[in-house]
Amino acid sequence: YKRQNPASLRRAVEAYRTAIALDLNYAAAYAGLANAEAFLADATGDAAGFNRAQAAADADRAVALAPEQADGYAARGVLRRDLSWDWVGAKADLEKALALNPGDSVTLVQYSWLLVTLGRLTEAVAAAKEAIRIDPLSDFAWMTLGGALTYGRDWVAAKQALRRALDIEPESLYSLLFLCEVQLLEGKAADALATARLMEVEGFRLPHIAMAEHTLGHAKES
Repeated sequence: YKRQNPASLRRAVEAYRTAIALDLNYAAAYAGLANAEAFLADATGDAAGFNRAQAAADADRAVALAPEQADGYAARGVLRRDLSWDWVGAKADLEKALALNPGDSVTLVQYSWLLVTLGRLTEAVAAAKEAIRIDPLSDFAWMTLGGALTYGRDWVAAKQALRRALDIEPESLYSLLFLCEVQLLEGKAADALATARLMEVEGFRLPHIAMAEHTLGHAKES
């Protein structure tokens, strides 16, 4: 699910469900399923197909089955951050996961996004850079660095990171989203329009096309 595009996320969900069917006590599979389903719902807008209570239960079950493993805490931290806006709980879970497995680039990325949410942008950039040091071919980590730099208004560095993410995974939805937004913020609306048209998910693509067309003075198209 690290590739963060709908097709990969759907395959991840099915794989985790198969793993759980084979072993009902496989903690990492519950953690992975909770994460993958949450990301899929966000990427596709399929809120109706996403059971928040079940996702939370899956993350709790992962922690209960393997309290000495990082996966469950990381998954629960992401759900607390994104679904319930429980910043304190999310911070506790993600820091617990990093204490158990400090070399996990994915958890570092998720921690970076929490830091972005809290407005701690310098720390968020540092966490993303550490994730890249651990896994330099992670488009997820490069996208996160690009996103944190976007919020920090460092357009040049943000674009470099996002283009690196897209070199690794050309269909990375969130990398395209942030690149489009940087281009809009820079006043490069024609470039932003071209980038927006590459977004696979309509709920991401159409608003960005509308913004780019508006900036270009194309009121009807917008």
